[in-house]
Amino acid sequence: MRVLLIHPVHEEPAGGPQPFRFINIMPVGIFSLADVLDRAGHQVEICHLGLRRALDPDFDLGAYAAGTAPDLVGISLHWHPQLHEALSAAAEIRAALPGARVVLGGITASLLAEELLTAMAEVDFVIRGDGERPLLELCQHIGGGRGLEGCANLLWRDRDGVVRASPEQWIAGEADLGAWLRPELMPEAEQYRPPYYFMPDDPAGAYSGTDVFYLVAHRGCPHACDYCGGCRGAQKILRNGAFTRFSPESLLSGARQALATGRDRIYLLADNSVLGDEIFVELAQGLAGEAEPPRELHLDVYRLPEPAALRAVRRALPDSAIVVHCTPEAGSDAFRALRRPRELYFTNEDLERFLRTADRVGVSSVVYCSLHPAAPPAEIEALGRLAGEVLARPGRRVCLSVLDLDLHAPWAVEPERHGLQEVISGLPAYLELDRRRSREGTRYPRDLGYAYPHLREDLALLGREVDLGALDNHRFLAYACGL
Repeated sequence: MRVLLIHPVHEEPAGGPQPFRFINIMPVGIFSLADVLDRAGHQVEICHLGLRRALDPDFDLGAYAAGTAPDLVGISLHWHPQLHEALSAAAEIRAALPGARVVLGGITASLLAEELLTAMAEVDFVIRGDGERPLLELCQHIGGGRGLEGCANLLWRDRDGVVRASPEQWIAGEADLGAWLRPELMPEAEQYRPPYYFMPDDPAGAYSGTDVFYLVAHRGCPHACDYCGGCRGAQKILRNGAFTRFSPESLLSGARQALATGRDRIYLLADNSVLGDEIFVELAQGLAGEAEPPRELHLDVYRLPEPAALRAVRRALPDSAIVVHCTPEAGSDAFRALRRPRELYFTNEDLERFLRTADRVGVSSVVYCSLHPAAPPAEIEALGRLAGEVLARPGRRVCLSVLDLDLHAPWAVEPERHGLQEVISGLPAYLELDRRRSREGTRYPRDLGYAYPHLREDLALLGREVDLGALDNHRFLAYACGL
């Protein structure tokens, strides 16, 4: 059976102030899905729509699908800004190849499954949660060997247009997953080395401009960070709250696959509040045995790692750049306590102690913060001071964001509790938001999904404490906020 797996990106108009694309990085599970299908004997191809169109501005998805004739087309809908492009891709497939079946998967598809199947005739199925076994079973159904009720995690429309759901919720274990990287299943894999977002003069060149490979140490999340659409509440729907750890051997295998293809900047996201700092040390020690260790090792942490772990990672990879990414979110201890779960909380004193240790052992730091519409002026000033203090020493960076409203994030589910007003919800509102951004370009605060009438005032107040141009994402802030 022929299977085409599509990753749509969010694209904004080239005729705007600057062309802008983001969600360029595919979910790490796409290669796993492709590998599982391939090993089962199916002909599978991954199509990164943004990259295909960057390499060939005349690329026509419908014509391509008609020429390759896949029996099943899977479309990644992980984050809501992909909605417009994902559904446009489904419509193009349906128009060009009426006999193909279209299935959506990912966090946003899972959370909007019933609405998508009710409103979008071009979508035949949605997989809610993990997809490796469900995709195999769906292929068996299309081949005539299995009823839909026997396809785990699947939702579909029956002949009367009523949305039905499989009675079985299947949760993947590590043994069920495929490879971290299968470049031979993605024609444009050699050029697939993208940043998360860019505003390029040369989109094709920008896509191949980095050599980062992303690893995630687990599936699932037990936390409830206010802004996160992949939080504990969403994971209850997707995976019944299950937390699946990946072994150090699996992570090292993924890193080795990346290094073998010239991707020498390894980025590991790991919940060290659950897995411990050992997850970072073990990967670093494993990579130390490679003939050519990574040029950079990035560690994205949930809580601040202990000094001993920083020293152990540094000793293991003395010639590699080590970068730790941490997220205080707020400028003051008091406001941070309102935003971060207790198990992930740390004070400014804790952060400064960590940064000084990192400086001493030769580890760089990236600190992530975000603005919040309920923050009083004193908190905005504190955030600016914190950013300025972080940037006062070399080897440190700050990324400050204005965050979109993710589906099922705690502040979307209980907006009043989190100080949000005029919050959108449901498929029509999110789809209109993302269509408008695709037509006209992102404009904050209009396109946040909630009200933030004093955003420009907060940015001006912030700018009195820290140079906004020194922030990692200053170009995007300037673009979206009209600075």
